[in-house]
Amino acid sequence: LGKDRVVVIVNVADEARYVSVPVWKTGANPDGRFENLLKTSPLGFDQIPDELAASGGYLEITMVGQSSIVLGEINE
Repeated sequence: LGKDRVVVIVNVADEARYVSVPVWKTGANPDGRFENLLKTSPLGFDQIPDELAASGGYLEITMVGQSSIVLGEINE
């Protein structure tokens, strides 16, 4: 395996959910940045570039109902 770190979050509930993902467990930088590789929702999917930042080893995000996101760590 390479050094690429990928985080996949899936919300199967009908309602939105706030999640705090421990990205440090993947070996990612605890205060690293992640880019949207793929996002799905009941309306479809997109690959619109977007960045999320981890803080203290956790990535916090609110996921809409029945959605998923694939995030890749940005290596600098």
